[in-house]
Amino acid sequence: MKAYAITAAAALALGLAGGHWLTSKAKAEQMQRYEARIAQINADHAQAVAKANQAALNQTKQWEKDRADAQENHAQTIAKLQADIAGSRRAADRLRDTIATQRLQLSQLSEQAVRSYADAASVVFAQCGTEYQRMAAVADQCIADLGLMREAWPR
Repeated sequence: MKAYAITAAAALALGLAGGHWLTSKAKAEQMQRYEARIAQINADHAQAVAKANQAALNQTKQWEKDRADAQENHAQTIAKLQADIAGSRRAADRLRDTIATQRLQLSQLSEQAVRSYADAASVVFAQCGTEYQRMAAVADQCIADLGLMREAWPR
């Protein structure tokens, strides 16, 4: 019986040792799977961060291009407006000179010619008043649009 007990004890010890070895091996395999999964998660995260950074860089570049285009368009618009203003100023100077010359000649004109001149001046003043009102409305709209853009612009 003693030999049987010793054999049973040895078998039990071998079984436990083998089981422990198998359990250790299973744990090691499980750890390897966890480490592989953690590495995959880290790789996926790094890839997502890189993709987000690239998207942000692309958006920033687009915004920079849009800003540069807007500034260029604005500069061209300003140049055109300044040319238009200079042309209008020259036309107003010519009109002023013409009116001054005709005013000096009024005393030499007949009564009918003076009436025609006064009628023409009335028409011109009426057109100027209409154009002034139109320009004032456009200016008011521009100011309102500018206010809207300032309020709506992200801060």
